[in-house]
Amino acid sequence: TLAGFHLDSLAVDRFARDYQKRYMLAYVETIQRCERNEGVETLTHQKWSGANYMDATMALVNASSSTLAQQSGSTEAQFK
Repeated sequence: TLAGFHLDSLAVDRFARDYQKRYMLAYVETIQRCERNEGVETLTHQKWSGANYMDATMALVNASSSTLAQQSGSTEAQFK
């Protein structure tokens, strides 16, 4: 929608300016913490990226995939 287009544009522009000054702190403070506080599902982005599907596919070919191998240290694990 028109509103969605402008919302995305404004949010990206604001974040880009903040990131230019504060780097990852800008991401953590303005995006990640808000996602956590508001229960936004994309905080745990691996389930949205298809990582589970790729793990299952890789497991057929190889005993462990890169995402399975790093499971305990992945960003996904810290939000459980």
